[in-house]
Amino acid sequence: MTANNPLDPRSGYDESHKQESKRFGYQNPLSDASQPDTRKVKSSKVAGKHIRVTLLLLPELEKEIENLARENGLGKNETARWLLSLGLREYHVNGVRPEIERITASKVTLPEWKE
Repeated sequence: MTANNPLDPRSGYDESHKQESKRFGYQNPLSDASQPDTRKVKSSKVAGKHIRVTLLLLPELEKEIENLARENGLGKNETARWLLSLGLREYHVNGVRPEIERITASKVTLPEWKE
């Protein structure tokens, strides 16, 4: 839009008072990045050295993790990582295995009901 267009919200806005960022050399760090690069940065699944995953927990497990975190002065994620590490140690070092109940399923062949 042109500078004298009344529908342009930026018309008449004086940008001369803006200072450039000393760190990046421009106002918005993502303004000079391409759209695909910006999307990669915003949708990263890595937070530091951690990989972001989604786990579905039963409500009682989530409550227990919250309680343990509160008791030990830790965050929920740190507590969950600690508990997961303990479980892996029990599995690999101490040979603890989950109790698995094997069931057999029956398959029923449905008769043709339409003529």
